[in-house]
Amino acid sequence: MRRPLPTIRRILRQAGSTLVDMSDSANLYLTPTQGRLYEGVLADSVYQKAVAGPLAEVGNGLATLLESVASTETDEPFTIIDCGPGTAEESVRKLRSLRGVVSVRRYVAVDVNSRLLSKVKTGVVAELGFPVSTIQKRFEELDSHSVREHAEGKVLLLFGSTCMNYEHSELIRLIRGLSFPGMLISMESMLRAREPFSSIEYESDAVIRFAFGPLGLLEAALEHFDFRSIAANGRVRLEFIAKRSLRLRHPKIPALRPGDRVWTAFSRRPTLLEYQQEISQIAARFDTFVLENRVAASLGQVV
Repeated sequence: MRRPLPTIRRILRQAGSTLVDMSDSANLYLTPTQGRLYEGVLADSVYQKAVAGPLAEVGNGLATLLESVASTETDEPFTIIDCGPGTAEESVRKLRSLRGVVSVRRYVAVDVNSRLLSKVKTGVVAELGFPVSTIQKRFEELDSHSVREHAEGKVLLLFGSTCMNYEHSELIRLIRGLSFPGMLISMESMLRAREPFSSIEYESDAVIRFAFGPLGLLEAALEHFDFRSIAANGRVRLEFIAKRSLRLRHPKIPALRPGDRVWTAFSRRPTLLEYQQEISQIAARFDTFVLENRVAASLGQVV
């Protein structure tokens, strides 16, 4: 089977060096092998303590947020559309919590990774027994029409921590394309409380192997690159620096020389105020739960 090509965000050439920006988050999940690498990241103790654990903890408040934002007195069922569900266990936990507040009729998992979708569907059906649909697409390939086609009753769109992987303008454009009046939207984000902030949780072997995935699709070898994580300007970027001259198997990428850089991932870290200002542009009546000034979860309704 032909390997998928990662999306190139931009290529910058300046002062005799080249920067290739492949930090489109879907590039990390294009193949089943990348899905297994992601499972390795979730099993990493440092990442789990610093990132996955806090996000899961703040996500536990989703049912409470739903009660505060939506009218739950109606018997109208909900369709839960989950963009980037993470793991089957996470999906089951969220759905059990939501089912205690509203009637959940259908669950729709959206992701580009076939391995993840298969495991989520199997896990949710086995544990909860209600209908599960999957959509294997990039989020940018969806629109409000395709969302409605999979919906029954009210719609709660779980965008979760996926919002951290988009620049603000990109996120606004994406959500506006997906949403329609009456839809509820949930998002979560890690926060930064100060400058400088650390990105050490992204420097484990498991994270490095996962982050190298887009380069691996281009038949590059990890030993030909140095790695560093960069925490600056409210973002964490994962960067690979070429140790030698080499050519990647992508028609748009020029030959790399020693010192040329490739970005394969980034994650935004807004302050709480920045986060609140951003979500106010997406939906009305947002309610927000903040965990120790490190993580925030919000739920609002599109008008």
